[in-house]
Amino acid sequence: VVRMGRVASITSDTIVLDEGSIEYTPTDTLIVDCMADFDMTFYGYDFDEDFKIFESGRINLGPLITVFNPSFSSAIIAYIEATFEDDSDMRNGMLYFLRGEHTKPTPSAFFGMFYAQGKTIQALGKHSPAMNFVLKSRTNSDTPIHHGGMLPFLWGMFGPLQIAKRGDAFVKKVENGGFSDVKDCFGNGCPIPEASTLKVKKKKSKKNNQAVHAHVPYPPNTPKKKIGFSCCSSVAVVQ
Repeated sequence: VVRMGRVASITSDTIVLDEGSIEYTPTDTLIVDCMADFDMTFYGYDFDEDFKIFESGRINLGPLITVFNPSFSSAIIAYIEATFEDDSDMRNGMLYFLRGEHTKPTPSAFFGMFYAQGKTIQALGKHSPAMNFVLKSRTNSDTPIHHGGMLPFLWGMFGPLQIAKRGDAFVKKVENGGFSDVKDCFGNGCPIPEASTLKVKKKKSKKNNQAVHAHVPYPPNTPKKKIGFSCCSSVAVVQ
């Protein structure tokens, strides 16, 4: 434990604190930033208006594509990279996230995240096979495997709760000016791409793409649980 006050800055080989400094070697040192959010940037979540995730030969990680779920956000980015052709503009056009002034930790930013997530899911839905990925990704907290199986999941989506419609209704309300304090769709007002504009990579032949390890089915076989339904978190919060 080092008691020298707060961290002021970090260089390539030195951690500078209020009351001293600590030297380290970058080759065998991992620094994890857990400093408090005194600069009001939502714990480092601060991205310029022109921030792009996909660039030629480069992927810039950082923004949350799904609300408070960096794992599923990364999975979506990886899916887009693996599925669609190397066209940065097309790929970026499928991703919606908060940038600029909308990243400030305010109540509206919280709802802005849900709006951006809804738009991203709608964009993925333009390529129908992508929804198979969304519904089976274990990093997605709203998938059937996290809600008792497919039957209760469908009951919640299309039964009396009508969760399937609420997410789209929230996105539509934002874009139609239904919230007086939201004037620019949280900076994500650009339209959803048309399916005809999405360019999918050609699949490799099975002969050239055989796995060298045993195939492990997913989702894994798990003991059946008592049927029940927990309301999907991403939609219930905006009711």
